[in-house]
Amino acid sequence: MGMLEIAICDDTEEERREVAAQAGRFFAERGMEVRLHTYGDMAELLASGREYDLYLLDVLMPGITGIEGAARL
Repeated sequence: MGMLEIAICDDTEEERREVAAQAGRFFAERGMEVRLHTYGDMAELLASGREYDLYLLDVLMPGITGIEGAARL
């Protein structure tokens, strides 16, 4: 398996950092390479036009929620 591309989207910077740290540890413990990309809101993630292997989305965010964003992905 190649490197996994992971998107993390949360409106709180501290929570983005925590999710990124936990995800990094999770995959490192399993010997998997990952590249983490963080976004502060769903509009930014959707506008990126990128596709990821895994999306870790905050459910409740101002503007487009994680649930609405997931439906658009």
